[in-house]
Amino acid sequence: MNRKLYHPLKSQILNVIKHVRIMKTILILLSSFLFFSLNIHAQDVAGVHVGSRMTKAQVIEKFGEPEEYDISDSYMDEEAKYEVYDYGHGNWLAFVDECLYDFYVRTSRWPVLLSMIEGGIEIGDPFSKLASLNPKPADWIDNSTYYIPCGDFPLLITVKDGIITGVSFEIKL
Repeated sequence: MNRKLYHPLKSQILNVIKHVRIMKTILILLSSFLFFSLNIHAQDVAGVHVGSRMTKAQVIEKFGEPEEYDISDSYMDEEAKYEVYDYGHGNWLAFVDECLYDFYVRTSRWPVLLSMIEGGIEIGDPFSKLASLNPKPADWIDNSTYYIPCGDFPLLITVKDGIITGVSFEIKL
């Protein structure tokens, strides 16, 4: 008799545990998706969100004719198209399958907007403008580069004499 009472109770408990695990998985996936979406769209170069799709013609219309243009298979996926628009002086944009994936900006012509800083930042702004974000030294690069954690996607800031001289961001695919 104890066995009959125990068995239905065990079945109900296992069923509840199964549903809790499913809900936990759904919540983790949903929160990861929202976090990924918010982080990607927190970075913006001259009004173009990281992750946005742009054709070659649209890139040239928005940013101008690059000094060099390279297209190749992506190192991450042989099926993907990897494009680099090099504007000289360390300014470049990289796209994977026409989605802005990576950038390095060293010109004030292209402001970098961050959802974390009202008005964004521009090359030439004082580094102190980012103090509220608590930038940390990127010792693995050099002693003039700092990073701001943006989830799994750090924003890299290059500084000289207290002035922002470069901003870089890359989505980890």
